[in-house]
Amino acid sequence: GAASAPAASTAPGGGAGEAARDGGTLRLPGESPLTLDPALVGDVTSAEYIYEVFSGLVTLSPELEVVPDLAEDWDQSADGTVFTFTLRSDAVFHDGTPVTPEDVAFAIERACDPATGSTVAETYLGDVVGCVDKLAGRTTSVAGARVLDPRRLELTIDAPKAYFLPKLTYPTSFVVDRRQVATDPRWLDAPNGTGPFRLTEYVEGETLTLDRADAHAGAGGAAHLDAVVYDLRPIDPLTRYENGELDATPVGGADVERVRDPLGHLASEVVEGSGDLGLSYIGFNVTV
Repeated sequence: GAASAPAASTAPGGGAGEAARDGGTLRLPGESPLTLDPALVGDVTSAEYIYEVFSGLVTLSPELEVVPDLAEDWDQSADGTVFTFTLRSDAVFHDGTPVTPEDVAFAIERACDPATGSTVAETYLGDVVGCVDKLAGRTTSVAGARVLDPRRLELTIDAPKAYFLPKLTYPTSFVVDRRQVATDPRWLDAPNGTGPFRLTEYVEGETLTLDRADAHAGAGGAAHLDAVVYDLRPIDPLTRYENGELDATPVGGADVERVRDPLGHLASEVVEGSGDLGLSYIGFNVTV
């Protein structure tokens, strides 16, 4: 998949420099996700929702630095191959159940299970000792993921790698409720995640609703918004914004000049910045 940054976006009042406000429902345009399973996600659209519903040991700050999330801190061995994570004492699932090192280990074991069918597990977890062997069916467990005690988990990688921690910010290793996964074949309809929002409604091609998870205790704490509602209908989002159906929308290249027009009714609502972090590419079939 590829994601490109919009040249501009629209939102009432612009929003530049405004302080964070609590409450309210934000209405945004969206697309139907290909999956809501953290172990399977490989596309930008699905990840947008998964990052809100689920979380992992670490995350990226707005400055793109690796910072604690479910883990409150970690230690690295002198040779750079053993990471010991200590979980936050207040880390809980949406239903209030405490998050344990066993839950983190389960997520890694599940992602590396061939039966799960993850196409990204080797990319993001292949450094962990035993991951590749389990994916290949040579072992039944990931030797490098070890629970030490009720608060600590140890991950051993096959060589010192500066990029290992940043890879853990991708959803492949994000925590899922092992009890829910084991007993409910439709667990993704209402996943008991650990992220700042709960998935409360999803109608494919229509709407996806996220409500604030008040118990969330990861990076940044609880969300400011009460809810976010994504409009998934295949209707031009700028048209929906102008009709008052959305609170904000990206602006595509075809509409940039129109919304920037100082004589137009949208000019005062345009917010322009450096854009989103993304990658655009063209792939050529060089065999034809």
